[in-house]
Amino acid sequence: MTVLKSLQFAAVPRGANSSPEQSRRNKLITRLDQQLKLARDPSYAPSRVRWLPDASGIKQPVEIKRRINPWWRTDLAGQIVLTVRYGSKPLEFEKGKAAILIGPRD
Repeated sequence: MTVLKSLQFAAVPRGANSSPEQSRRNKLITRLDQQLKLARDPSYAPSRVRWLPDASGIKQPVEIKRRINPWWRTDLAGQIVLTVRYGSKPLEFEKGKAAILIGPRD
C-alpha cells in the first residue's frame, strides 16, 4: 500500500463531446456527410461490423451494409427539395417551412 500513497490522483478530464449540444452537432454533421456521399454515389452504403454466429455456431465478424434514406425529393415542377432531419423529424428553418429548395437536378 505504500506505492499507492506515493501516487497523485486527479479527476478524469472530459472529452471533446462533453456537452450534449456538441454531441448532437457532431451527429448531425455525420448524417449530413452521409447524405453528401449518397448524393454523389447512389449506391453508397456505409458498413459496420457485427458478430454473428455461422453455421457451426461460432461467432464471426460480418460486415453489414446500412441503408441510408435520402433526405431530398423531387417536387412536381422538377425541383429538388431537401429536408434536414434530426432523428425522424425534419428541422423547421422558418415557421411551417422545413425544406430547402435546391433547384433542378443538374
